[in-house]
Amino acid sequence: MQRVYDGQLPAFVRWLQPAENLFYRLCGTDSKQEMRWTQYAMATLWFSLLGVFAVYALQRLQGLLPLNPQGFAAVSPIHRSTPR
Repeated sequence: MQRVYDGQLPAFVRWLQPAENLFYRLCGTDSKQEMRWTQYAMATLWFSLLGVFAVYALQRLQGLLPLNPQGFAAVSPIHRSTPR
């Protein structure tokens, strides 16, 4: 673990370095710069928010997505527990 933290990656992971650098460049981040706690908190909140939207989209589009052999329909946007 110390070697990984010091930046000495093992050979079986080293081939992923170009993809990681490209991802950092696309996101506009510097891998050498540490995050402040406020940046970390905002990144965590944004990641969680995007996750909520991704799950919502999967549920709403379930009927149209491939690999749905049971043919489940999409989840309704409104759920009422008691009839009106």
